[in-house]
Amino acid sequence: MIAQLLKQLAKLNPEQTTRLLNQFSKILDESPELLVPLSESISDGQMISKQWLAEGLYGRDLGTVFLCGGWYALLLLDDKLTYDRCISFDLDPSCKKPADIIHRHLLMDGWKFLSTTKDILDINYKLEPITITRYNGTTVDITASPNTIVNTSCEHIEKFAEWWDMIPNGMLVALQSNNGFDIPGHVNCSKSLEDFASITPMAYVLYEGEKQMPKFMRYMRIGYK
Repeated sequence: MIAQLLKQLAKLNPEQTTRLLNQFSKILDESPELLVPLSESISDGQMISKQWLAEGLYGRDLGTVFLCGGWYALLLLDDKLTYDRCISFDLDPSCKKPADIIHRHLLMDGWKFLSTTKDILDINYKLEPITITRYNGTTVDITASPNTIVNTSCEHIEKFAEWWDMIPNGMLVALQSNNGFDIPGHVNCSKSLEDFASITPMAYVLYEGEKQMPKFMRYMRIGYK
């Protein structure tokens, strides 16, 4: 498994490989149980999907990004994305520390990256309060208003219609889902790109398409709600 992890890291941006190797090693030294999820997060399928989405956002000033179901926020490894700040929300509390370690250089750069443990159904998508914990243990409260909302795991959201209704009209959104109905945790799959479009109606579509993955077809839509 370690050899596979190193192989996958070597496929990333060569300028970041050494840094990522050091950071992944630090994570595993402190939390060896994360070896499998870390490996899965940089699998070929995950990397292809994230790169596909990143390319769809090139050339756009994304402003403040709310990354929903962000996991380890590996989308940000693409340094050609333009944004002011990215806040990653994930319900799994084990995601926060690895995400902070991986993106520590962004966190130290005026909190350009922040991660928090929260259900995306509990977010205020107009003005969300965020509590930042500094390395010395002190905290500071800020508020953030998103300009862009990214969700690459729509298939995992059980109450998807409720979540979609929470997104303000006119918001730039970038979404991915798939038709992997037989995969555990996939509770909101779509049968086709058209099916995915029916549950994510947009006022203006910038891009939509599908990509064959090893286990399923992945769908992507980018546009303004």
